[in-house]
Parts: sequence; structure tokens; C-alpha cells
Amino acid sequence: MNSALAKVKSTKAYSRTLRNELSCYALEQLEEESEELTTIRSIYEGLLKNGDAEKFYGKFCATIPLNSTRFFKGLSQNSATLLSTKVADCMLTYYRKENTANGNNGESTVVLSEREKAGLQYVGGYVLHNLYNKHRGKSSTESEQAMAILKAGKLESSGDSQKLI
Repeated sequence: MNSALAKVKSTKAYSRTLRNELSCYALEQLEEESEELTTIRSIYEGLLKNGDAEKFYGKFCATIPLNSTRFFKGLSQNSATLLSTKVADCMLTYYRKENTANGNNGESTVVLSEREKAGLQYVGGYVLHNLYNKHRGKSSTESEQAMAILKAGKLESSGDSQKLI
């Protein structure tokens, strides 16, 4: 929470009034058994279990920013909401840094079969072909450059691996 507060204070993208309010704010340490800390901890533990950032943000934003003045007493609604969203960002950054340090980037790799690869290549080729045809009728330099790039990609990828194309 302290790192989120420091980030908001130092970012000049936020209005001066928000930064001034947050620079005067002293973050009160939440008691270990407080309802607020228990809520934040349970949301973070859910992220640790499933590793899904979207579910984490969904649960976090459904509870913390809506009740942000309860979590960050003494702040206006706007400042408390901003601080709570920055806390979520910092928690996710910390989670990702820990997983990267442990050798697990939190993402699973999917192995595609040859047929699935061929299908994806076909769809990709279809899109590139349509882009090429779209630019063919135009005489601007951007269209000529786009057509050259698309044609080069088509020539490089010709081979035995693209059976469906």
C-alpha cells in the first residue's frame, strides 16, 4: 500500500489537488484482524491460487474501490478510489515479479497440433490477402509500403508447412 501511495504522489498525470491530498495523507496501518485487511488478503490469495489477473481485478474492483473511503479513512472519494486502484496494480506487479523470480511466469503454454497450426495459418493468410487487396487500389506511398511488406511475408512463408493455404 505504501508503494501505491508513493507512485500516485510522484505521478504528475494526476491533478495537483489529488497529489496534494495524498501527499498530506498518512497511511494508517490496518490491524491484522481488521475486516478491510482480511478482504484484501482473501482477494490476493485467490490470485495466488488461480493466477488469473482478470478475476483478481474483477473481485478487487467489485469490493475495494466501491468502499475505498472505508479502507482509506480521511481521503475524499476520488483520492481513495485512485489509491485503491493503484494498490491493485501494485499487488499484481508484486505477484508477477514473485512468479518470475521463482521461474514460473504464471502463464501456461499451449501446444498446437499440426492441423490447428494449419488452420491458424490459413486464417492469417486470409487476413493478409484481404489487406493486400484493400491497399492494391490505392496509390499512396503508405499503401505501396504496406503491399510490399505483405507480399514479402507471403513469399517468405511459402513452403510445405502451409498445406491449407
